[in-house]
Amino acid sequence: MRTLDTGHQNYIGNEFNKLYHQDKGKARQLLGSSFKIAYLLGLFELLIYLLILFTGLQEKAVGINEGSYNVSWGIISFLVMWLLVGSAGGILVKIILPIGKYSRSLYLNIIIKVLETLSIVVCLYLNTSINMLCFIVAACWLVYTLYLFYDIRHLMPEFYPWWKGGSMKEGFSNLAKSVVVTLNGFVEQFSLNGILVFIASIVGVLKVPAFTTLRTIGNTFTQATTIVLNPLIPDLIRFHVKKEHGKIGTIIVANWFISCLIVNLPLLLLVPFIKPLFEWWTKGQVAFDLILYLTITLSISLVNYGKTFVVYLTGINNLRALTLITFSRFVIIFIIGLPLLKYYGLQSLGWSFLLAEAVSSVIIPFFFVKKQLAIEGVYIERKAIILSLLPIVLLAVYYCIFYYFQSIFLLLFFIFLFGVILQIQWKSIDEEIRKRLLGFLPVFIRK
Repeated sequence: MRTLDTGHQNYIGNEFNKLYHQDKGKARQLLGSSFKIAYLLGLFELLIYLLILFTGLQEKAVGINEGSYNVSWGIISFLVMWLLVGSAGGILVKIILPIGKYSRSLYLNIIIKVLETLSIVVCLYLNTSINMLCFIVAACWLVYTLYLFYDIRHLMPEFYPWWKGGSMKEGFSNLAKSVVVTLNGFVEQFSLNGILVFIASIVGVLKVPAFTTLRTIGNTFTQATTIVLNPLIPDLIRFHVKKEHGKIGTIIVANWFISCLIVNLPLLLLVPFIKPLFEWWTKGQVAFDLILYLTITLSISLVNYGKTFVVYLTGINNLRALTLITFSRFVIIFIIGLPLLKYYGLQSLGWSFLLAEAVSSVIIPFFFVKKQLAIEGVYIERKAIILSLLPIVLLAVYYCIFYYFQSIFLLLFFIFLFGVILQIQWKSIDEEIRKRLLGFLPVFIRK
């Protein structure tokens, strides 16, 4: 149910971040309009579930027999909590980003995750009912969000009360636009997680762990650049609004260096050891597929390469670009990968993921960002683009050689090549960005 307004929260958050630097009066109106819609969405979600409950569709919709497990009141407690504070809280937590409070939002998110986990552990220990577990978790979310409201009111008093200003007409207009973001999120999740259903039905349930385990390894590297880039989202939006597009270009170049250092180089170093590590992790219960691993991790390399493009396009709510990105990934995976799954097994999915990310993470985002920057007369040097692609090309070449021939001397040679590229990339980064990157290192290393 909560996914129905996730797109609305993200869209409003990005629009607020833009208006905050342009016109705070309009930002206040946007917030007031979105608050009204947030409570309507919460009420709508509650009514949907009540309709499901009273029409006897509970078991089909939820998958739990109400006669055997009484869970309806627990679900209602979640939805009531979401109606009161959840949807609105999801908007509020995003309005503190333009004042440099991204780290604060992370700390608050950690707190609620810890509270939620402790609640579940305690309820399991006490052997409570599912309904009681839901009540307690919902209560934790309620207390947390009320504190969030209190905290944000003092951080940004000029925007309180949040529900004043704006209009229902403006709110519904923004909701209609945000539907695109919601659908994109749904399709993207279906592309990444819905594929598991088809794997189980086409090639069998036993193949699912092999795929999910290898993809988990690949996604670990994606999280590395996400941690670095997410705090830069408010800066990217601010640079866009203030037409400082040259700084956006410097961040893109810096991300290419970061991707090479914390994604491509570790992937290169991991290849000779991945099979024994995989067998140790799965205790030999899951068969290791080298081609699937190589194609998935190479696709992850492409994801990280275009990460800044996608983050920037998301931050400025370029709905056309985001829709093309999402649906191109969906079409390639489900139109190309799935039909071949029956004949070539999981390897067909690896190749389809690789092709999908080449199109949706590199080609399409690069086209839109290049076009956006060109409007302001900003162009990324061809030398920087070629240099940024070299690590991916070298990684692909090493993967191909490794599949047929394994040698420690070959690995050392490629490590040397990566070192040369990293050195050249480091020198091409803006001096101010270099200083900020060095600031993350411990003092004794910088010396």
